[in-house]
Amino acid sequence: MKTPVSSRWVPRYRHGVDKVDRRRFLGLAGLGLLGSACGSEMRRPRADTADADAVNDASDDLGTCSCDPLDLADATPLGDVDTVNSDAPAEDDLEVDAGPELDAGPELDAGPDSLGIDTVDAGPADVAAPCPDPHGCFDPDAWTPLAEAFPYGVQAGDPSEDGARLWTRYLGASPMTLVVFEGEAGVGTIARSHETQVDPTPADVAGAGFATRVVTGLAPGTHYRYAFVTAVGRSAVGHFKTAPARGTRPVVRFTATSCSNYGYRPYRTIGVAAAKRPDFHVLLGDTCYCDGAYTLADYRNLWSTTFLEPNYQALFATCGTFATWDDHEVTNDWNPEQVERPRLMNAIQAFREHLAFREPPLLPRGGGGPDGDGLPPDRIHLWRSQRWGETVEIIVLDCRSERLMSTQHTERAQYLSRAQMDWLKATLAASPCRFKVIVSSVPVTDMPGYFQQVRDRWANYETQRTEILDFIAGRVPGGRKVRGVIWLAGDYHFAALTRIDRAGGPNADRFEIIASPAANAPNAVWSQVLTDDVAQFPFAAGVHNVSELTLDPETGHVLVTWYDGAGAELGTRIYPVD
Repeated sequence: MKTPVSSRWVPRYRHGVDKVDRRRFLGLAGLGLLGSACGSEMRRPRADTADADAVNDASDDLGTCSCDPLDLADATPLGDVDTVNSDAPAEDDLEVDAGPELDAGPELDAGPDSLGIDTVDAGPADVAAPCPDPHGCFDPDAWTPLAEAFPYGVQAGDPSEDGARLWTRYLGASPMTLVVFEGEAGVGTIARSHETQVDPTPADVAGAGFATRVVTGLAPGTHYRYAFVTAVGRSAVGHFKTAPARGTRPVVRFTATSCSNYGYRPYRTIGVAAAKRPDFHVLLGDTCYCDGAYTLADYRNLWSTTFLEPNYQALFATCGTFATWDDHEVTNDWNPEQVERPRLMNAIQAFREHLAFREPPLLPRGGGGPDGDGLPPDRIHLWRSQRWGETVEIIVLDCRSERLMSTQHTERAQYLSRAQMDWLKATLAASPCRFKVIVSSVPVTDMPGYFQQVRDRWANYETQRTEILDFIAGRVPGGRKVRGVIWLAGDYHFAALTRIDRAGGPNADRFEIIASPAANAPNAVWSQVLTDDVAQFPFAAGVHNVSELTLDPETGHVLVTWYDGAGAELGTRIYPVD
């Protein structure tokens, strides 16, 4: 029996469905407006803080990354893909300052393949509240924002219960202090033990000015701000929220995007994501289009073109992120069995330099299975997971670097290494969370029509696709069904809610959410999914988009809404996840 899905809809994206207003859902997801991402007033350090023990940001008014509780207790299933009508007015259009068109900038020297980045465990937080003296507080407005010295702003990657990886690029030479402080606006209370000294790496040597530290010892479920401070000024101020404490089950709201091609700047959908002030944002891959790059300088220049864009800096300053990659971070449709090793190593280094994520230790070659993984021991390791209380576990896959394209349509098909596949199943089985979001850069859905010819898809590695879907459904000896699984993907250049299999298939009652493209040409044949098997696609739209997911652990419902680059709603679906 099909799972009931209640629907909202903008009719120009699909035939035969009435126009739907939004009164029913206005209170469900919420709409936050983005404050200024850039400050124009330059301030000098105050006399009592001239020793550079603190920081702020031109985007300090972005606010918190938390969300209001979602109440779906009285939501009534409306049958399969029913339509809800009302006559409530739409919200005001969201305006995002796109900023000027940006050049890639000068080439940077390459250097060796190692950043030499250390992890700092700051220990337990020592918070003074209220703050009786200037050494226990940080006043962001007391410091001059140095946009040219910190051209990419800041990032907080992989936020956990007690911290996050904090990142910037610094083009100066004087020492920096990384300051983490509490409070959503104005003067904040310093988490004293996290005034971490960060040695700058000059931009003309190997590290190219990238600085990153893992800060731990913070309190769970808490909003923090942070900045990198020098003797003469500071970086932008970033905002992030730590994951809720173990055993708690809050409503969680996050956004997701994929496929942001620099040729389609400004990235308006990225600005829309920032305006939502989510708990965190998921980058599903193709964050940077590096096609044609080969040297490290090539890759750095293209990442620069992407991250100098104001909307990305606004998003990174607003909340923490979880990121994976797809093909364009190396080159279009790259084959791990054939890609030139120097090119791959340069692409990996650039990816590590530009995104704040916590890379788990590599397993030994051959780990996880008698056949090994067929990959070099120094490859990138992207697959990892993070629990957000007991509401959701974010499970990030690497669906690119481990696939063996020569094994397609064989019994030994490898889309994920045996080590990653076994880890994925163990993570799903062990998770206490009500929802398990599998971040897969490429959809697992069995697509109709033209998409059956696409080489990238899971269905070309049917043995492994069946293995993981049967495991989740409990169709294995001694197995049991894994509850609460949500697939989240990008890559295909259209937005959709899909049934993983077509009618009659074993996974037709399971759903996948596709968020693509953030900024690129829509797939020319996306509408085939509506003409070939409309029942498999309760929602589809071929425009630039960002998705917003709200997860309610008490009702087991997921509310997903897609927005275009102007902030206009494309469609909303709410459905139960068993």
